[in-house]
Amino acid sequence: MNVTRGNMSDHHLFVECPGSNKLVMFFTATGAKPGLFNWWAVGHQLAESANVLFVNGWSNTWYQDGVKGLGDGLEETLDTIRTWCDEHGVDELYCTGQSMGGYGALLFSALLPARVMAFGAEAILGLPHSQWERKANKTIALLHRDLTDPEKYSFEGCLFAGERDPLDILCASKMAAHRSLRIITMRGVGHGPAGHLKNRDRLLPMLQAWIDGKELPPVKEAGRALETESFPQDFYDAWVFGREKQWQQSQDSACRAAAAYPMSDEAFLLKGNALMQLGRAPEAFEAFAVSFCLRNRPQPLALMGHALRQQEEPLEARAVYIKTLQRWPNHAPAYFGLGLAELKLGHREAAQDALLKACTIDPKNIHFQSWLKRLS
Repeated sequence: MNVTRGNMSDHHLFVECPGSNKLVMFFTATGAKPGLFNWWAVGHQLAESANVLFVNGWSNTWYQDGVKGLGDGLEETLDTIRTWCDEHGVDELYCTGQSMGGYGALLFSALLPARVMAFGAEAILGLPHSQWERKANKTIALLHRDLTDPEKYSFEGCLFAGERDPLDILCASKMAAHRSLRIITMRGVGHGPAGHLKNRDRLLPMLQAWIDGKELPPVKEAGRALETESFPQDFYDAWVFGREKQWQQSQDSACRAAAAYPMSDEAFLLKGNALMQLGRAPEAFEAFAVSFCLRNRPQPLALMGHALRQQEEPLEARAVYIKTLQRWPNHAPAYFGLGLAELKLGHREAAQDALLKACTIDPKNIHFQSWLKRLS
């Protein structure tokens, strides 16, 4: 089929596929400048067999005011899309996106209606420490705060959530009330399930199968975070309490979360962080060790070094930091910890070198900078 670029603005772009009865809408996440759209390459590949509409939420509005260039407000935007579909013989609509784009995909799929494949979506806006709380343009009226109510909204499709993101897991658990929405949680993945799949050349086949009405490819990372009813709330609470520096409450919630779902490396990480802040370094070391055993990544290994350092074991901590950096040579916290361990061992020059590397990798970290200045 011939693909042509249709009408466009700084906030939308139609890519037409004459003869196709399908329209796939790609919703951009926060932070994109006017004229830029997420999913660009994937969308254009799908445009070989389906019409494609890229949209950009312009000012972190979570699509409450629709899409500029398509209408004055949400309802007019929806009417414009429906009219375009009628004029072009489109009777199959699909919405997809990640983060704010995932929310937009859910919202538009319920209102148009359309099929949906959403990734890392905050289905409830305004929860403490959420993306919406931190980034949203709150001058725009919030028309659809909570998409989890099956009496108000209906969805057909799939929602992916990373098991390392407590907010996404909580929202996914609330969306389970929608029986026609398949929910897949992904072990070892954070707020970006779509990016995780894309980086492994698995996103396009996933979307293509969905649009073609075929069975989705297996998701080898699929986890069981929603199988225990108490886990999502305790996991989220542990994260929120930690951000608010309520360490005892964070530790209590994290303990319950880890007990409910022992395969959650992030729950053990949250538990270890809280224990460290409570001055219980030996227990924190154990929690970080479990987290690292569940999923090899630099954060828990470097934190094991921090726990050893807190126990006045700078030589052992130094060995852990070196091990971390041998595998992840650009992990700034490991260089920072190495610097403090070297300083404790009386190696001032080595400490300066390590702290300088930490600051070079993460130049905006004020804490790293302050320690380096002490040794200058």
